[in-house]
Amino acid sequence: MKTLTVTFCLLPDIAECLENPTVCGPNLDCTNTNGGYSCSCYLGYRAPPGVSHTNSSQPCQVFCRYR
Repeated sequence: MKTLTVTFCLLPDIAECLENPTVCGPNLDCTNTNGGYSCSCYLGYRAPPGVSHTNSSQPCQVFCRYR
């Protein structure tokens, strides 16, 4: 009979947002997640269609609504 031994190493979560506050770029809010982070535009800002924080240095532009 063979025995399988599995060892799990739990690594501490890295708080990317705290370690590098500018990781997301301008006009973006950084949220730490388990194993990573996510970025979202500040209220009143939005990324143009097809642009994300991963493919642009300034993804969030001012969103102006006509009244």
